[in-house]
Amino acid sequence: MSHRTQRSGRSTPPARRSGRSTARDATLNAAVTAIVSSIRRDGGGLASVPDPLEAELFASGILAMWHGDVLQGSEPYEILGTAIIRRLARKRDPDTLAVLLAIAAIATPPFSDAARQAIEHLRSASIPEPLWSPTIRRPALVDAWISTDELDDQSHLLAAFAYEHRPPHAINLIIDANFNGLIRDAFVAYDPEKVRREWIRASGLPIRPLSEQALADRLGRGIEMFDTYLDPPVTDEAEQLMPLLRARLRLLPAPRPIDTPEVSEAEREALTAAFAASPQAAALGEIDGYPATDLARWFIDFACDYGAGDPLRWSPIAVEILLTDWLPRKVVLESGEIDAVPGVLRSFVHHAADRKGLASHVFAETLEAIDRFARDFAEGMADEDRAGPAKEIALAMRTSGIDLTDDAAVQRWIEERNRAP
Repeated sequence: MSHRTQRSGRSTPPARRSGRSTARDATLNAAVTAIVSSIRRDGGGLASVPDPLEAELFASGILAMWHGDVLQGSEPYEILGTAIIRRLARKRDPDTLAVLLAIAAIATPPFSDAARQAIEHLRSASIPEPLWSPTIRRPALVDAWISTDELDDQSHLLAAFAYEHRPPHAINLIIDANFNGLIRDAFVAYDPEKVRREWIRASGLPIRPLSEQALADRLGRGIEMFDTYLDPPVTDEAEQLMPLLRARLRLLPAPRPIDTPEVSEAEREALTAAFAASPQAAALGEIDGYPATDLARWFIDFACDYGAGDPLRWSPIAVEILLTDWLPRKVVLESGEIDAVPGVLRSFVHHAADRKGLASHVFAETLEAIDRFARDFAEGMADEDRAGPAKEIALAMRTSGIDLTDDAAVQRWIEERNRAP
C-alpha cells in the first residue's frame, strides 16, 4: 500500500502518547545508549583480532548481557536487542561491522536477522571486513570426551572445535547431576590436549569419548535446564558463554531427550525395607512408636523425583539441597523426626554407598556435609515462611487437628475449605 493511499481526506490530530509509554521509551533509549556505548568501547579493535573465537566470545557476552529486565511490557528482550543492533549500525567503521558479524554468527532470530540487515547496510558502504569473516560461523567438531566423579555427581565435558586453518579450541563444561544435567560452569581453553592431560593428572579420573550425538544430547539437556530457571544457579562464566553454547549446539545433530529413570512405588518400598534391615540402621530405634528408618522414604523420594533419579547416589551437593531446601520447603515433620533426620541420613548414605561398592574415603565428604548442614536444616524446618504451597496446606491441616495420614479427614478438610466463601 502506498503512502498516498494510506491517507484519508479527513485530517485528525496525532494521538497523544501516555505518560507510561513515554517513560517506557525513555527507559529503552537510556538502556540502548548505555549498552551501545559499552559495546563500542569494549569492541574497539575487534576487526583486527586474528582469531574468530575472540569475536564469538565477545558476541556471546553481549547477548548474555541483553537478558536484563530493563523494560516493562511484551517481549522486552527482543525490543532491546533489535534496538541495540540498529543503533550500532549507525556508525560505519570496521569494528562495528566486526561486532555485527559476530552477533550474526552467535545469535538466533530476530537478532541474527537484524544483524545481517545491518551488515548489508555497512557492506554497501564498502566497510573493510575482518579476515575471520568467512569462517566465524563454521567451526568443525574435532572430538569430545567426558569424565565423571566417583559419586556420579558432576561431569567434566570437553568439546574441541576448530575453524579452518586454525588450531582447535576447547569448550569445557561442568555438568551437575543434582540439577538434572544443568551446565553449572563453563570456560574456553585454547589447547584441548593440555586440558585433557591436566584433568587426568589432577583428578585421577578416567575419561571416555563422546560421539557427536552424545555430545549434542548432553549439551542440549544442559541448555534446556538453564532455560527452566528464572535465576539459574550457574557461574557468571557459564551465563556469559550460554549464547556461544547454543551456537555450538546448532552445529551438532538435534539433541535427543535424556530420560530420567523411573523408580516405581514398589521399588521405593523395597529400598526403604532393605535399609531398615541393613547393619547401618540397626541402632536407629523408633520415633513416637514408628521406626526411624521410615524417614528414609523422604530421602528416596527426593532422589527419585527431584535429583538424578538414583536413590543410592548421594553427594555433598545432594545433601545440601535436601537439608537446606527440599525438606524445609516441602515436608512436614514432627520435632522428634526433625531431630532424627541427620542421624538417619548418615546411616542411609552409608548404606547406599555400601550398595554401590564405594570406598569409605569416597563418601566421607558426603557424611561431613550432613553435619555441616544439620543446623541450617533445623532452622529451615522451624521457619514456616520457607514452606512451599503444598507444605503450607499441610501445616494448615495440622493446625486444624487433621491427621495427615487419614485420607478421609484430609478430603473432608479440603471440601470444607473449598465451600468456604
